[in-house]
Amino acid sequence: MSIEEVIEQLAGHEEVLESYVLLREIKMYLDIGGYQPLIKIKIYKSSVIEGNPYHFDVSHHVHTPEQMSPYYPSRTSFSSEREAIDQAVSSTTSFLKDAINKGHDPENEWLIENENF
Repeated sequence: MSIEEVIEQLAGHEEVLESYVLLREIKMYLDIGGYQPLIKIKIYKSSVIEGNPYHFDVSHHVHTPEQMSPYYPSRTSFSSEREAIDQAVSSTTSFLKDAINKGHDPENEWLIENENF
């Protein structure tokens, strides 16, 4: 079955509120000012949000000394897989780069494991 067929089949079940079909999981090492943490991204496809069927989830949320609390992306749905991947990477790296650029030494504790990943 294609991904679209699976989504359509699940939409046909009145008991299924919403569904997300995993397209790919990406494992990558970042390189931010010599800091090279491992993160993962999952990309899903769904019919839940019309026009934005591609969703991402990240393995870790960022909490640097510059932030009051860990950052949880508020927008995770996009019109293309490419855009979802780009946003997943930038939502993770932007806070790391900011803290390092402000003189903080990177620490692994800045990456908070996403328990729902």
